[in-house]
Amino acid sequence: MGPTVSASASISPAELSAHQDALLLDRRCGRCAERTSALAVLRGSTCGACDAHLTWNGRGGVLAGLDAQRVLPRRLGYVLIGVSSGLLGVLPFAQLIVQAAGLVVLHLFQLRRPLLWLSPRRRLLARMTLKLWGSTLLVASLFGSIVLAPLHAVPGLGTLLNAGAHGVAGALCTVLYIEGGLALLRRRLRWEAEGRPLAASEWGPPLVLLGALLGFATLVIGALAAVSYALRHLSVPGTTRIVEWLLSVGS
Repeated sequence: MGPTVSASASISPAELSAHQDALLLDRRCGRCAERTSALAVLRGSTCGACDAHLTWNGRGGVLAGLDAQRVLPRRLGYVLIGVSSGLLGVLPFAQLIVQAAGLVVLHLFQLRRPLLWLSPRRRLLARMTLKLWGSTLLVASLFGSIVLAPLHAVPGLGTLLNAGAHGVAGALCTVLYIEGGLALLRRRLRWEAEGRPLAASEWGPPLVLLGALLGFATLVIGALAAVSYALRHLSVPGTTRIVEWLLSVGS
């Protein structure tokens, strides 16, 4: 029999490094593939099973590896949500359903995995911050929809303006949520890698967002009251069409 050739002999150093990095992103040792903690990978510690160093081979470290994943699907999601919001902009408030669904789906595919790398307390706070961030953006989008609602009474041009505005708003809302969430998680992961404990200052963003959410909710209530007053007491051309549409939806 001829000499036995090991499987690793046919793998180039670059491929081996990429394979080891992929294992690290799955929170496994790059040598023995045994499970390890996210904290050990972030800090480049040693594997508890084989004592190998959990060293990242690629550029930018583990944080860059996590950030580089699913870039293309993320951008496609932005485009799809923007286009869908624009198409549904002809129906008042229908685009909000698309935006909310898009945020949920992209959150699961883009933000959920980095969240799992955080320590339990920091993960809980980061998740709360992301929920407040998403809620604030959706309420702000609702306020914009209420402000733009009278345009539905203008045939032709009003419909086009609504579709364009809602398309831009849908894409912008999604981009702000995902990119803002990724920026927050990058910083939190960096602090985890540096061994920083949870600081009191990390409660700042959720408190600010809570205030912003309450502020936009107040604006929504005020806008609804103003629109309701205008529909009932002012002779605005085209308001009859809006009232008839609202009554048909309610029935």
